[in-house]
Amino acid sequence: YVAKCCTGLDFYFLNKVHAMKMVDFLHSVVPCRHKLSKRLVSQDLSSNMDSYKHSFSVEIAPVCRDDLVCLPKKLARSLGGVYPIGVAVKVTNAIYVIDPNTMRGTEIRTDVYFSNPFRSLWTSERLTEFMVVDSELTGATLGKYAQADVSVMKTSDMERTYQVRSHLGHLLQPGDLVLGYELETGVFNSAELDEYPNLDLPDVVLVRKTYPSRRKARRRRAWKLQRANIEEAVDDTKGISHKRRERDMEEFMRDLEDDPELRAQVNLYKDPQFRAGAGASSEGGMDTDEEEEDYPEVAVNELLDDLTI
Repeated sequence: YVAKCCTGLDFYFLNKVHAMKMVDFLHSVVPCRHKLSKRLVSQDLSSNMDSYKHSFSVEIAPVCRDDLVCLPKKLARSLGGVYPIGVAVKVTNAIYVIDPNTMRGTEIRTDVYFSNPFRSLWTSERLTEFMVVDSELTGATLGKYAQADVSVMKTSDMERTYQVRSHLGHLLQPGDLVLGYELETGVFNSAELDEYPNLDLPDVVLVRKTYPSRRKARRRRAWKLQRANIEEAVDDTKGISHKRRERDMEEFMRDLEDDPELRAQVNLYKDPQFRAGAGASSEGGMDTDEEEEDYPEVAVNELLDDLTI
C-alpha cells in the first residue's frame, strides 16, 4: 500500500524485487538517486536463516517544469560557461534548461545534478499573468522553440510595457495571455544567485502561454487518470492541503494536455461520464474553448478504455 508522510510517500511491497522495479521506474522518469538499507527482523540459528527488511530511500531533484533556476557557478562553467539563469522546460531523467536570451539549451543529467545540486530560484506559484502587445520573431530557433522580441503588460497593471526576449515566439500573438516571472521587484534568497553579485537579471522571463477559459472554469475532460489509494497520516497538519492537492492535479493534467511527450509516458482513460459539448463554460453560459484555436487537446485515439482497479 501507499502512505503519505511529511517528506513524501512511502511505498510498501511484499517482495524486494517489486520495490527494485519501482526504484528503476523512478530513475527512468525523474532525476533521482537512492540509498539501500536493511534491518534484521528475525534470525533462526538452528537453520541459519535470517530475515531482513529492506528500505530504499529515493531522493528526487526538487526542480519542476516551468521553474526558474540559477545554476551554481561551478556547474555553469562545467557546461561551457552558460548563462546561469534559465527556465526548466522539461524534466525527465534529466533536467533541460533553456536561456531565452541566447536560445542555448542545456541538458543536466542526473549524475551531473547531484554533483552540484541546486534548488529552483522561483517555482510556478510565483508566476504572473501578462498580455502580449506585440511579438516579432528574431529567426533563432531551438527544436520546437522560436525566439522572439515580445512586448507585454501585466494584466493587473496596464500602465507599463515590458520588452522581453522569449523562447515562445512560435506560440505568442498580440492579445495572447502568457505566464512569466517578474524579476524586477523580486526578492531572492538563493545561495546560487549570491555567487553572481554582478549578474544582470532580466525584468521579466516568460514561461508558458495560458488560456482565458482555463481561468474561468475547470473543463470537463473526455479523459481521466487512475490514481492509487493513499493512506493519509493521522497527523496531517504538515501535509499538503486538499485544495493544494486539487490544484497540483489540475496543473499536472494541463501539462499532459500541453506536452505530447509527457502524455506518451502516462495512461489516459476514457471518462464514461463525459458528454460531448458538456464542457465547462464561462459565467455568460457560452463555451469559451471554441474561441481558442490552438487550445491543447488530447486526441481520442490516445485514450484507453476505462479500467476499474
